[in-house]
Amino acid sequence: MLHTNPHKTRSAEILKRFPEIRHLFGHDPSTQLYAYASVGAQFAVAYAVSASFPLALLAALTVGPYGMMCILVFMHEASHNLIFASPLANRIIGNFTNIPMLVPVFEIFRQHHNAHHNHLGDHFMDVDCPLAMEVEIVGSSPLRKALWLFFNPAILALRSLWKLQVKGSVWVVGNWIVTLGTGALLAAWFATPAFVYLAVSTWLSQGLHPSNARVVQRHVRKSGTPNDPTDVNTHSYYGPVNAITLNVGYHREHHDFSRIPHSRLPALKALAGEKWYPSSLAHETRGPRAIAEFILNPAIDLSWYYKSER
Repeated sequence: MLHTNPHKTRSAEILKRFPEIRHLFGHDPSTQLYAYASVGAQFAVAYAVSASFPLALLAALTVGPYGMMCILVFMHEASHNLIFASPLANRIIGNFTNIPMLVPVFEIFRQHHNAHHNHLGDHFMDVDCPLAMEVEIVGSSPLRKALWLFFNPAILALRSLWKLQVKGSVWVVGNWIVTLGTGALLAAWFATPAFVYLAVSTWLSQGLHPSNARVVQRHVRKSGTPNDPTDVNTHSYYGPVNAITLNVGYHREHHDFSRIPHSRLPALKALAGEKWYPSSLAHETRGPRAIAEFILNPAIDLSWYYKSER
């Protein structure tokens, strides 16, 4: 039997207690400015390093993955139709924002992310949950956990295609043509270092890099906190990084109410209070320390993504 969304019961109870939360539902069109700035910044850096491979690699190892992280969190908002009231407008800007990544991910993510919400923690439907084979092979070895993180972009793509089919459409084809075509133009006719910068930045933003700390925190409890079987396996982060990442750290809040745009998630936490969104259970840092904790702590393994097995 497929898992159902464990947040449905929570959200119903919270709404019963705080019906005014419905006023937070909606869209935030001002978020489109974030997309234009993120895309513009990535292409500006790519142009700045287009004459030098060493500069391109240096930028890709440092600032580039953070820029791609910003693009990823925006595409997440667009996939939930939280930018504009029109689903079409959200889809168009989501595809536009995908271009600097050079890899066509928005349309597939848009399809599969809904299953992640509706079947959180399900072995067969939740593409963010590692396969049993991954859990067994990686174990708690620091080296294997580091390698798993480094190759996460490829592993995630293969896992997604293994678990769920991709429904073909003109949107999927268009997403592939535009993003791959941009990469081909950069590599062949414009500047190979610019291509290298964007490609390496994209890989690291989903791999072994501090910008990707969210992947080892969203559905992995904070080390040292008790494993409460009555609680949901979705965890937040309330620190300063949220200021530049569309409050993506408010993850428990988002899973409870995915119709609330990023700019109103702090208001949701303030309204519902610590009973529902306890700061004591939230991750305290997001960056190198979080990555190091995941890799080096022998108590943490990939089974922590599965609440029922911890």
